[in-house]
Amino acid sequence: MRQTDAAPAATEEVQLQQIRNATVKITFGDTTFLIVPLLSVKGAYPGFDDTYRSELRNPLVELPMSVDEVIDGVDAVVVTYTHLDHWGDAA
Repeated sequence: MRQTDAAPAATEEVQLQQIRNATVKITFGDTTFLIVPLLSVKGAYPGFDDTYRSELRNPLVELPMSVDEVIDGVDAVVVTYTHLDHWGDAA
């Protein structure tokens, strides 16, 4: 078996900020990612048929800050999928 050098230790700090439900900002070094950019107002979309409490509209809660504050400093957006509980018209 061939011996390889160990990977260098990580020197970059990671910061994670949960915005709402699955919407988070992750900063790694000098790059900030917005994950799951659901930026719509509370109740903008209907609940999902045939699910528990389908009468509840999505998103379930308001954003805790303005959309401008959410997107401030974002370098890249990661869309995991485009269901209405992870992506909306406001994005």
